[in-house]
Amino acid sequence: MIRGRVAKNQRSKVMTAQDDPKILTFGQRSWNWAKGRITAGTVIDARHVKGVEKYLMFFHGSGPKKENKMKKAIACLWMTVAGVMSCRAGLPPLAGDGVTDDTSAIQARLDAGTTLVYLPPPKANYRISRTLRIGSNTELRLDRNTVIRLAPGSDCPMIENKCYRQGQDVRITVSGGIWDFANLDQSPNPQQYGRLVPPRPSPLPNAHEYDFFFGMAMRFSNLTHATFEHLTIRNPTSYGLALCKTSYFLVNDISFDYTTWNPIALNMDGVHCDGFCHHGRISVLRGTCFDDLVALNANDGQCAQTEGPIHDIDIDGIYAEYCHSAVRLLSAGKDLRRVTIRNVHGNFYTYVVGLTHYFPEKPRGTFDDIVISDVFASKVLAPDSLGVYSRTNYPPIWIQGPVDVGRLTVRNFAREERNVSVSTLRVDSMAKVRHLDLNGIRMENHMDRPIQFLDIRGHVDRLTMSGMDFLPSPAAWLMQDPEGTSSAVSRTLRLKETVLKEQAKGLTGHAEEL
Repeated sequence: MIRGRVAKNQRSKVMTAQDDPKILTFGQRSWNWAKGRITAGTVIDARHVKGVEKYLMFFHGSGPKKENKMKKAIACLWMTVAGVMSCRAGLPPLAGDGVTDDTSAIQARLDAGTTLVYLPPPKANYRISRTLRIGSNTELRLDRNTVIRLAPGSDCPMIENKCYRQGQDVRITVSGGIWDFANLDQSPNPQQYGRLVPPRPSPLPNAHEYDFFFGMAMRFSNLTHATFEHLTIRNPTSYGLALCKTSYFLVNDISFDYTTWNPIALNMDGVHCDGFCHHGRISVLRGTCFDDLVALNANDGQCAQTEGPIHDIDIDGIYAEYCHSAVRLLSAGKDLRRVTIRNVHGNFYTYVVGLTHYFPEKPRGTFDDIVISDVFASKVLAPDSLGVYSRTNYPPIWIQGPVDVGRLTVRNFAREERNVSVSTLRVDSMAKVRHLDLNGIRMENHMDRPIQFLDIRGHVDRLTMSGMDFLPSPAAWLMQDPEGTSSAVSRTLRLKETVLKEQAKGLTGHAEEL
């Protein structure tokens, strides 16, 4: 039988005569199976090959039938190991001691032409000093808790695809690992030089430069069919995972371990998508980010490799506390369409979802077919330790600046508020919305004063509302009859205000669009 793993620091197990095990170990240098006593290492598991150095197989008993079964098992395992490791002969060894630079050894494996490069658990951690470059039809796999750390003063992304600057890569996967950017050991965030002591002029170039240090932990572009999953990004200087011109991609099961910043806790996005990203799914994100946990920025200035439309993106599953914001959608001239945002759980000190413009000198933004659903969120004050403003004047859902929004749907949105009495949804004065559809909204106010639900300062052509639930009583929430909205919207709001007053008196009512 195949037994579980043996800890690396465990002494050789003492076997009794009754155990009578037959032990085979696989030697990385000899590339042969050999008999031997039990030593420290990890057992090869037929279901998941972990590597080959000092791996053991245990087999109990004797006899022809069991011997044949063992031979078959060995043959099967050997074929699996050989397929995974065939390219490693003659490659530089991996140190994994946290001191030796493993960049060249890892890069040699990425350049060897195999479709799967697996980095076995190191003695301490893998240390790199230059950007790893992964090409088409390649998967880089690490165990979930294997640490790969950027050496001090490296000032470079930890990994990018080989065609990041030009060309086109296909079918790249990065799976597993704790990718530690170690931002305190790198140069400060170039977007925040004014916060240094003493302040320094910003070094940001006027246009994007490939070799400029932006502080991104991972960056990919010119890529189709990409997967990033089951990994942790730790302490980048700016963005955790930056994508541009990436299509048909999956980002799944990502943890953000952001505990330090340089110089302040800003611009530290989780997943950041720039122009020409489309047909992608971003799911199951956990942790606190000190800016947008997910950003889809069709326009992004010099921080983006290029600006362009973004469309057909699903964001599903965000879990965060004391986070800057869940999702930013940004358009300032380039379109952003067909985006769903669902299953958001947490509290945020800036906003939950923002449809933003940001760049005052750029053309109006364009959004259409945006769906926000199944959100359970509230506002919170930023911890004092972060040294950043809480931005209590920003609403959970914010349509900001000069933007044109086609259809915006918000459904099954629950806000249980104890900290900030800002309105739930705001449409800025320069914003226009063709159709705002609100349904299944649950607002629960635990403050000592009423909270305004809608704050429409701009223009909304059509407003539909249904399934509204205001707690502990409708009197805890205020409606509004704004100037500049269409007559249908004004009538709807007036009717809803009447219904709320009747409900506050113990009556019942329901409001739909007139």
